[in-house]
Amino acid sequence: MTAPELDDALERVIARLDDTSLQQLLTQETWRERLRDCALAEESNLWHVGSKFRAIRGLATFDPAMAFLATQKALADPKAHDRTWYPYLLVKLDASRAIEVLVQQCMREQSTAVQRAISRALARTAIDTHLLTLLQSPHSAERLVGCHLCAYRLYEEPIRQQLSQLLLHDLDDDVAQAALHVLRERRRAQETTTLVHTLRSTPNREQQWLLLEALLNMADVGDEYQVYPLWVQDIEPFITIDMQHYLCEEVPKRRKKIKEDLENTDRQRRQ
Repeated sequence: MTAPELDDALERVIARLDDTSLQQLLTQETWRERLRDCALAEESNLWHVGSKFRAIRGLATFDPAMAFLATQKALADPKAHDRTWYPYLLVKLDASRAIEVLVQQCMREQSTAVQRAISRALARTAIDTHLLTLLQSPHSAERLVGCHLCAYRLYEEPIRQQLSQLLLHDLDDDVAQAALHVLRERRRAQETTTLVHTLRSTPNREQQWLLLEALLNMADVGDEYQVYPLWVQDIEPFITIDMQHYLCEEVPKRRKKIKEDLENTDRQRRQ
């Protein structure tokens, strides 16, 4: 079997197996060495969606430390594909180590979509003390990162107060605008919760359709690595099969549109 054929066979296998099954399968050193090569190599012209990610995922089943380094390398490369996938994998591999890596990456990151993926990936980690330090920093770059990392998490009152102070008084307009975005995201999350509760308690199907459309237009749909936003999981038991199919179609479409809009905005900013 040639190297390209081996790579293709490996990817097909990895795409179909869970981590436990992969660990049982990847016992032969030939397969393992090839996965190491694929995970650490620069992307080639033969790249396709998720190919490096799947190689790193396979590597993680028998060498998580090397997989962490491969993920960190891929995330740090601005020319790499699928970069919004890697923050979640870093947290899965080693949450405590991932925090500092992702904070530093967010500080130098030029892609808004990747910044938001980092924020979402860290949303359930215990970093409130770290966030307050960033938000109170004398350096505007650190205050800006602190704002970015607050966007999709539930934070305590001291952080809310600090964000309000930055919005009203920070001399760096980028920081003030980032603080405004975070506070709007908190308001949006609260309104999403209200709509979810209303939909769950509404037996009328026509009203449910209207509420579902309102949620899709207003709620955070997440990014491409996540299967479903939490609000979708909350309403699934209460909606019809037709509504579930509609969500399956619409969520990816809206994620794609948001990503394209963010990329266009980033390009215009760099011009």
